[in-house]
Amino acid sequence: MTTAWIVLGLVGAGLLLVTFVADTFEVDVPGTDAGLPAEAIAGFLTASGLIGWLLSSTGATTLVTVPVAVGSGIGMGAVTVALVRALMRTPTDATPVTADFVGAIGRVVTPIADDRIGEVMLRRHGQPWKVTAELADGDTVAEVGSQVVVVATRSATRVVVTPTDL
Repeated sequence: MTTAWIVLGLVGAGLLLVTFVADTFEVDVPGTDAGLPAEAIAGFLTASGLIGWLLSSTGATTLVTVPVAVGSGIGMGAVTVALVRALMRTPTDATPVTADFVGAIGRVVTPIADDRIGEVMLRRHGQPWKVTAELADGDTVAEVGSQVVVVATRSATRVVVTPTDL
């Protein structure tokens, strides 16, 4: 009986690994419109196998081992589903858009003149962004290392800047 519990636990662990790599899926419950998430099945099999193996290894009778192993499997299946659902609902930061650059302060990394395009390094949402830059009307030059502020965006990779002394 110990071997059966080990196999059950290994099948569950294998299924759990598959659910980490593959997209989640459900197993249809016959006669209903419901389905069991693969994570719940994997949690159930893994916990049942582990607890069943531990109890049978310590000499517990089958009348004790089976209900305790099945009960722990049901509990672990429920915990697994709750954890997966909580992780899937975790909010993320908004994806930066070009309008986010307006007002950003950066440093010139390639000189910008009124007739040439240069490059500036900006930080948006904690990430460095190196973008091409042109000067706003009336500005003539921005040297390497000088501080600039973005006044407009032309595209996702091109901005209009003006020197600043902030």
